[in-house]
Amino acid sequence: MLNWLKRLVAGRELAELERWRVECAQAQRWLAEFYEAEIALHHVRQAAEGKASSFHLPRIRDALRARRAMEGRSKPGPFSVGTRI
Repeated sequence: MLNWLKRLVAGRELAELERWRVECAQAQRWLAEFYEAEIALHHVRQAAEGKASSFHLPRIRDALRARRAMEGRSKPGPFSVGTRI
């Protein structure tokens, strides 16, 4: 009965949340070999599931930038904002 009521009141929102969860899980499955993508998708999935995350986004961004600089890739990648493909 409670599930029926939830679907009646917030059916569209619940469906959208489920689509986000499924897409995030698929993206995480296929892109997890790329460290930066895996970190970002893990954060999004934790947030979608309502789980507390130990991530602090500005700190993660700084750590990823430092990692990129150590690897000698200080230039932005092809998917950076403002880059034409």
